[in-house]
Amino acid sequence: MTDVRSRLEFAKQIARNSSVEALKAFSNWKDLAITAKGAQDFVSEVDKSTELYLRAKIQEAYPDDGIVGEEFGRTNESAKLQWVLDPIDGTANYISGVPAWCIVIAIAEHQETVAGVIYDPNCDELFSAQLNQGAFLNDRQLSPKKKFTIANSTLSLGYSGRTTTKPVVAVVNEIFKHGGVFSRNGSGALSLAHVADQRYSGYIEHHMNAWDCLAGQLIVKEAGGLTEDQNAKEMIAYGGRVITGWPGVFENLVKMADDHFGEDDLIRSALGKSPHP
Repeated sequence: MTDVRSRLEFAKQIARNSSVEALKAFSNWKDLAITAKGAQDFVSEVDKSTELYLRAKIQEAYPDDGIVGEEFGRTNESAKLQWVLDPIDGTANYISGVPAWCIVIAIAEHQETVAGVIYDPNCDELFSAQLNQGAFLNDRQLSPKKKFTIANSTLSLGYSGRTTTKPVVAVVNEIFKHGGVFSRNGSGALSLAHVADQRYSGYIEHHMNAWDCLAGQLIVKEAGGLTEDQNAKEMIAYGGRVITGWPGVFENLVKMADDHFGEDDLIRSALGKSPHP
């Protein structure tokens, strides 16, 4: 039997441990060495060193598991369990001195995400979940209390260079039409964590990579929120649209996506930059 609980606790530990050097470097963000992978798509030396740290720890503790990371691709692709890593989600914020970034670890077993961790070291907030075991912020279990409509809440909207701007503008117009407002904090994973804690009423993005969204989708679902059903294996391979939220908002976001997100709006050359197109 797969021991997901021990892996989740281990993921929480290495996420916290990896943040020590990341925070130290962030305090001197103007001195970071940065490489541009594309328009508004950056990687810092800390993205790489953090992922290497996480990979080394996972390989040492669970040598039979597979790993897929944003910066260094995939190992042991046939393994039953896959660790999905984003060492710094919100790199553009990180290299600009904006404290809206996080360390993301998901664990997928075949088609399901079975555990997820999102750690925000700037606020010392660790969001975590195990499939069918609830979601937590540090030691507090997340549970829904608020009732939402678009008009009485703030939505989070994601965008990347993997899509055209046309569907994004259309969704923004829809949100305004419903009397809502939106936020884009530059870290999709952190935004999903904030949906789970009901700081945002929902999140919508045309295309996300697995390392940005699998952990957050599970955390939202285990907190009692709604997510579109997705196959973790296919998300690792291709990425896909991500919609999460709370009743009263989620259904509206699904309709907006159905109305405005089209295959023709995906920029295939940008999708191909992923090591898992």
